[in-house]
Amino acid sequence: MILQKEYFRDIKDLINSSLLSHTNLRIGLAQSQIDAQGAIELGSAISKCINLSTLTLNLSWNQIGREGMLDLGSSLAKCTNLQNLSLYLRKNNIGEQGTSDLCSGLGKCVKLSTLKLDISYNEIGAQGASYLGSILVNYTNLSTLNLFLIQNEIGQKGALELGQGLEKCTNLSTLILDISGQNQIGTNGASDIVLALAKCTNLSNLVLNLLGNMIHPLGAKNLGSALIKCTKLSNLKLNLRDNKIGDQGLLDLFSGLLKCFHLKIMTLDLSGENKLTYMVLSKQLKSRIKILKIMRLVSFKIYLLISDTY
Repeated sequence: MILQKEYFRDIKDLINSSLLSHTNLRIGLAQSQIDAQGAIELGSAISKCINLSTLTLNLSWNQIGREGMLDLGSSLAKCTNLQNLSLYLRKNNIGEQGTSDLCSGLGKCVKLSTLKLDISYNEIGAQGASYLGSILVNYTNLSTLNLFLIQNEIGQKGALELGQGLEKCTNLSTLILDISGQNQIGTNGASDIVLALAKCTNLSNLVLNLLGNMIHPLGAKNLGSALIKCTKLSNLKLNLRDNKIGDQGLLDLFSGLLKCFHLKIMTLDLSGENKLTYMVLSKQLKSRIKILKIMRLVSFKIYLLISDTY
C-alpha cells in the first residue's frame, strides 16, 4: 500500500499530490518568501482538499498581504469538513481588511472543535479583533481555542468585541489567549475580556497573557471575580506583567482565586511595572497564598517584583 504524503514544505509538491485524498494535512512554509501570488497558488490547492478534517498551515514571516489573504480565506471556506485547524500567520502585513477576508472564509468552517490561530504582528487594529469576535459565535462545537494577537493595537473597542464573541463559546474547555504587547486594551478592555470568560463555564485550562496593557486595580479585581464563575477551572497560567494593578488589585485578584475551588495548577506572573510595594508581603497576602496551597494546589508559582515607592 502506498501511503499518501501528508506533510509538505513546497507548494508545487502539494499541487501535484492527490488533493481529494487528503484528510490530515500539514503545510510548513514559514519564512519561505511567500507573497500574494504564492498564497493564491496555495489557496487554489487547499480549496480542492474538500475532505480535510485536520489542517495545520504555517505561513508565518512571509509577505502574503491583503491580496493573498483574500484568496486564502476563500479557499478555507470550501473546507467545510474541517474539525481541527491550526493557522499560523504571524507577521504577514495582513491588516484590518486582510483579517476581514480571512474571517469571511473561516466563518464557513462551522464544524471546528479545535482552532489555533496566530495572527500576531499584523496591525489588525480594533476592527480586525471585531471580525475575529464575529466568527467565534459560529463555533458551537469549539472545545479548544488558541488565539495569539500579540502587538496588534486592538485597543479597548477590539477587546470588547472579541469578548462578545468569546462569551458565545460556552463549550470551551481549553483557552490560550495572548493579547500581550502594544494592544492597549486598558482596564476596561481587560474587564470586557474577563467578563466574557465568566460565561465560559466549562473552562478547565486557561492561559491568559495580558502583559503590558495598562491594567489598573479594577481590572485585576474583575479578573478575580470572573474566574470564580469558571467552576471547572483546574489549570491557570496568568501573565499580568508590566501593568499597574497595585497592591489592592493583587489582593482582590487573590480573593477571587481563593474561590476557584477546583484549581490544581497555577502560575502567576505579576512582575515588572505593577506598582507593588512591600504591602504585598504582609500577613494578609501570605495567608491567602497559604490557604491556596493547603486547600488544593499541587503546583503553584508566582513571580513578583516589589518596589519601595509608587
